[in-house]
Amino acid sequence: GDWAIAQLRDALHLAKTLGLPGEEWPILCALALALAGGGDHETAEAMIRDATGIVQRLAATIDDDDAVRQRFIDGAGSQTVISVA
Repeated sequence: GDWAIAQLRDALHLAKTLGLPGEEWPILCALALALAGGGDHETAEAMIRDATGIVQRLAATIDDDDAVRQRFIDGAGSQTVISVA
């Protein structure tokens, strides 16, 4: 409920402040799930888009190994899809 959303927002703020995109995107997915559960689908979808962008930026930093890069994207994509399902 509201407590969980507040905690996730705090965690998201901290991840952004500390510059931890690897922590930020799964928090965005969890927050999107909580918000969608409360009926705020528009904000949830925006957060999933943000999470997807972060995952793509992180994947772009994986040098010289397309297979590893694709596994990272596929794994992150699975979590994103689960979040909005």
